[in-house]
Amino acid sequence: MATFGDGSDGAVSFTTGAKSYGNLVLDTDYKVSSNTLYLKVDRVYNFTDFTLGAGTTLSPWNPDTTGAALYLKCTGTADISGTVESNFENAFNATRGTSVYTDWASGEEEGTISTPSVANGGNGGSGGDYIGNEGSGGSQGEGFGGGGGGGEATYNGSYPASGGNGGTGGAGTVTQGSGGSATTEESSDNGGLGANSGGGGGGAFNQDSGATATGGTGGNKGINGGHGSETHDDSSDDNGAGGGGGGGGNGGYSGINTHLNAIILDFSGTINTSGSNGGSAGSGGNADRNSDGDATGGGGGGGGGGGNAGDINFKYSIGNLTDTGTKTMDAGSAGSAGSGGHSLGDASGDPGSSGAGGSAGSSGSFSGTEVALLKINIGDAWKDVAGSKINIGDSWKAVAGIKINIGDDWKVGF
Repeated sequence: MATFGDGSDGAVSFTTGAKSYGNLVLDTDYKVSSNTLYLKVDRVYNFTDFTLGAGTTLSPWNPDTTGAALYLKCTGTADISGTVESNFENAFNATRGTSVYTDWASGEEEGTISTPSVANGGNGGSGGDYIGNEGSGGSQGEGFGGGGGGGEATYNGSYPASGGNGGTGGAGTVTQGSGGSATTEESSDNGGLGANSGGGGGGAFNQDSGATATGGTGGNKGINGGHGSETHDDSSDDNGAGGGGGGGGNGGYSGINTHLNAIILDFSGTINTSGSNGGSAGSGGNADRNSDGDATGGGGGGGGGGGNAGDINFKYSIGNLTDTGTKTMDAGSAGSAGSGGHSLGDASGDPGSSGAGGSAGSSGSFSGTEVALLKINIGDAWKDVAGSKINIGDSWKAVAGIKINIGDDWKVGF
């Protein structure tokens, strides 16, 4: 828990030319791809010196797809001339939405550190409501927008075909609600259900032989729902097809907190802990109909939530910070909602409902803390002890919190 660590991971130097990894083990402690070094989140690294050269990048390695912080300590110098991309967009396992959320009991002065996570997405809109058989919009989930509900279809209240419900927002594999298919005389078919932000399918009915009706397919994440469609061989054929619901918007990527503790800290590069923008939602598909058929448009999807930015924390010994670099801790913006699709026939006044926009993320903050090293009275002056260590016997011992007897008094290092 010593502020600057114990140096047990050795000296790491990562430049566009030479690269050395101290005591780290490939695929256990780090990964590398060309000029990008990946270090594990939720682990305290204890370096003697750490160099990230210009033209190189440090990014998070998140084996469990979650994580709260990149945490580096140095008993000597940390030289950050390259770029630190501390966010899940640039992680080894890039992961969207709040599924990255976890608490990390760091064991350090900061205690438990939480992932910044992602703001809420918006709920999906319902399909157009003519006789009450419209599909409902899905709720937001995990920062992803809900899918829009599918539109309904009917003939003066007869042969009702329901729109499928939009899917609850989620990071999993999308299910796009299938459109209903009415291909025989006096038939109707309901739209299918969406899942994981997928839009619900539109319902379809067909009164006459020689005609068909197919509801629109629900949209994938951020994609518009399909339009309903019909065919007929007589202008008096009555049929209708509801529009598919729009897909909910993707959740943004969360930022990751960055902690850099070094006795000498030289920062001239870039640290980016920003969250990314939430994704825009798809709009609902339009209805189609012939003669006296009635059909409604699909609902718009809900927008994705923006990612929250991580914080940046520096700790360094008094007078040993050079800070000319760039710190970017921006919030991800909210994803926009999808609009509802158009309705036709007697239902023309009942379009699909628009979804709701997502919520914007929050910005991060920076803190810098000067740390006084242990001092020992030598002669008449107090002297810094580099690395807060003192030679006891034949080995150097860390002395944080240890008292030293000087004359007849026990002194606490400060």
